[in-house]
Amino acid sequence: MRVALLRAVRCSTARRSSAPLAALRAAELAHGTAKLDLEIMDADAGGHALLGRNGSGKSTIGRALCGDAPIKSGALDRPARTAHVSFEAHEALVREDVTVYEALGKLQTKASKYLAVRFGLHPLLWRPVRAVSTGEIRKVLLARALAARPDLVVLDNAFDGLDAPSRAALAKLLSQMSRGWGDILVRDMPSAKEAARTQLLQVTHRASEILPEVTRLTWLTDEGARTKAAVHDDLEARLLA
Repeated sequence: MRVALLRAVRCSTARRSSAPLAALRAAELAHGTAKLDLEIMDADAGGHALLGRNGSGKSTIGRALCGDAPIKSGALDRPARTAHVSFEAHEALVREDVTVYEALGKLQTKASKYLAVRFGLHPLLWRPVRAVSTGEIRKVLLARALAARPDLVVLDNAFDGLDAPSRAALAKLLSQMSRGWGDILVRDMPSAKEAARTQLLQVTHRASEILPEVTRLTWLTDEGARTKAAVHDDLEARLLA
């Protein structure tokens, strides 16, 4: 049972089937910032994107949804199993000084083995992570995140630092993942229905990076957050209107 205390931050990982997968309610990221309301639905509702200018707080929201950052006030509901793929995670993995094989948990699960092949990482397994390309490291991070079977994956500026061919390759892979989580993970899951529960939250400041599979967009401004159904034609102009 939840107990609400005045001016206290409420955080819960429990949810009912009819509730959003994750939500912020009148959440204040830092003292004096606008209070935010945000709902992330289950994967079967389509992907979700969080857009905002640099410094708008979108990365902080992503970290909060993964339990890596507190909120100042309000309520936060999030799933128990989350993964955060970010530039910070990229740098941390490089500092670990491990091979791709070790970064993937030495492929000790069926899911990690399948993802290594699906993501084209098998030829790189014995190479040090710091010796592979930026795009390949992003694939390692994604494969490692998905192998843990999370309910929510937060992709924070996933395309930063990639050249044009690597951006295109990653976009294609993310689209395939968004359309077919079950196909990727079903070999290590009790059922395809269970495997399809991973939701993707794309965090970016570039509307041009939004995946076609995204159906809901939340735009962060100084006044707070507003969510719209995704209409991908002239997306940036629509959001700024």
